[in-house]
Amino acid sequence: MKNASLTVVHAGSKRTLIEISKIDGSLPIAGDPAQAALKIDSVSAFGNELAHNLAAQLDWTYPLLSLKPLETEIGGHKFVLAGRIASFSGLPIQIDAQLPRQALAAVRLPFDGQATAEAIAANARFRGLLLAPGTWQGDLVAESVSPSIRVGSRETKFDRGSAELLRMQHGGCHAIDGCKGPQPFAGASFKYLAASTVDERTGRTLFPPYHVKHFEGIAVAFIGLTLKDTPTIVVPSVTHPFTIA
Repeated sequence: MKNASLTVVHAGSKRTLIEISKIDGSLPIAGDPAQAALKIDSVSAFGNELAHNLAAQLDWTYPLLSLKPLETEIGGHKFVLAGRIASFSGLPIQIDAQLPRQALAAVRLPFDGQATAEAIAANARFRGLLLAPGTWQGDLVAESVSPSIRVGSRETKFDRGSAELLRMQHGGCHAIDGCKGPQPFAGASFKYLAASTVDERTGRTLFPPYHVKHFEGIAVAFIGLTLKDTPTIVVPSVTHPFTIA
């Protein structure tokens, strides 16, 4: 096989979803178990190149020809590509793309603040059957895990008061500056957590104390903690009536 390519196209819009181009290698497709090297020029998703000049390993053990998990790095994050074709009627194919669960660097927020995302993970899988020479038809299923964001330190603008923090989470116009865009601010698209910021009047936390995510069927709780020294680095009045432990 030389200069081959594999493209996943949306059946309705004909839009290219995933493209693996210029695949070179020797494919073992019969006989005893065997392995072979495979070179991939580039891997793209939605028109954006994710990786290039990759070396992969093929494994043939009847009835499966498998692309061993290929690990690379995209934008500083780990990325894994794998696949398999079965030597059955219809040549069923499966392609897996995975962004393993991993920590994220600090991300910019739309309200001129900064927060830390705990983690992110994403998975995509295509399964299909050969309906015409070189053409498989099937389903592409994608799953993503949104990051949880923790409130903490001056970076999240606690020095503007709890009312402004609530506006950042839930949206609305600024109390003094009003709305500067065509639409009111819709609020953050992620969850603020603040287990250690408690309203002295009600005994309730400013934001939910924790958030539960499920990874491969395992429940994982993220707990949000505010920097305990916050009251010493902001004007005391802006933290009233909250206690930060």
